[in-house]
Amino acid sequence: ERLLLPVRDGDEPVIVCYNVPLQQKNSIYEAILESSLDGIVVIESSVLGGDGGTVFRVVAVNHAAEQIFGVSHDHVVGNEVEEVLPLDYIGLEAGFGVLMETGEPIRKDVAIATNAGQSFFRVTAVRADSNIVLTFSDITALRQSESALQFQANELVQANEFLEEQGR
Repeated sequence: ERLLLPVRDGDEPVIVCYNVPLQQKNSIYEAILESSLDGIVVIESSVLGGDGGTVFRVVAVNHAAEQIFGVSHDHVVGNEVEEVLPLDYIGLEAGFGVLMETGEPIRKDVAIATNAGQSFFRVTAVRADSNIVLTFSDITALRQSESALQFQANELVQANEFLEEQGR
């Protein structure tokens, strides 16, 4: 396996090639997966014979995703998504078939009940060969800030209306 990196030597582009052992790539993959603050779930898509449809199984989940869904790695990996993760109620699982057909990423903001209460996540689902990679970015603080700004904007409008009425 090779890793090709385009670099510049002055104004001249140069391609640098590194041979990276497969074991090292797995270590890099594991490090990325576990160091991410975002929840990451990797799902394998398998087409069943005899018009049995498509089955989506969890093949990897990081610690952040375990925290979000309140599940353990051992409980979800190897099982069908619909059995172990509550993705259908947020409207995600229904779009997996379309994602696998078109390759068009799914992006949406969702509310998920977590151990800490209701949290908001920006969810992205992308196809990677016969897999789907889901990321869950916590945007709860962003939503709370937006709500606080909207509240302050409304108060400002009311204060301006009051001042205009007093000036008449």
